Amino acid sequence: MSVKCFTAVNSLISATPSYTPCGNLNSTSPILPCCGGVDTCVTGGLCFHQYSAVGESGYYAAGCTSSDVSDPACFPRCQGEKRPDVVWNTTAQIWHCCGTDSSGNPDCEAPTKETFAAPAPASLVAYFTITSGFVATSTSLVASSTSSAASSTSSSAPSTSATALPSSTAHSGLSSGAAAGIGIGSAVAAIIIVALVAHIILRSLRKRRRRVEAITISMEAPTRTHELEARKVESPMGLQEIGPGR
Repeated sequence: MSVKCFTAVNSLISATPSYTPCGNLNSTSPILPCCGGVDTCVTGGLCFHQYSAVGESGYYAAGCTSSDVSDPACFPRCQGEKRPDVVWNTTAQIWHCCGTDSSGNPDCEAPTKETFAAPAPASLVAYFTITSGFVATSTSLVASSTSSAASSTSSSAPSTSATALPSSTAHSGLSSGAAAGIGIGSAVAAIIIVALVAHIILRSLRKRRRRVEAITISMEAPTRTHELEARKVESPMGLQEIGPGR
């Protein structure tokens, strides 16, 4: 099923055949922005056309697949203006709706007072480019019509209902408490390992110091013994008396 696009100009809402949805509608995205021609859909509810005319900025407010263009999903902006063109104010860091000249052409150098918040041009992301011949469909509408037909043919059958799993059963992965316990246990284990390594290193250093001291003492003992023996040998000669007449 094809999808229509709607725009609001001068507060008048109308279907706009020249606009195309920015993708296919589904249960996740039941409402989408619309852009014209073969333009590019960008984030912030905006459209971009590279070959802009004089007075245009290249950006304009997107239409919507919902006739309720005031829906927040439609990014309602500049709907009371004659043109949907918008321009980025680099000083105020905000978007303005463009004004129009006497001929009704856009004049983005003379923007209106209507402003709205959206990402700056450098931060906008293109997510869909409309190609020639693209026709958007709504899978949600197709699915709803198919399901309604199936339900009408099986009205006499007993009804069944699906029961959702409890959040604790359907949840995958560790709970926050378990993760915290594992983290604390890992930290304690790391501290114990560091303490054991430090103890082994200190013990090894103490043993090495004792060995060095023992070797030093053993080397000093023979030296002292030799000195004592040398003193014993030299002592009698040093005390020898000189007799008379000599």
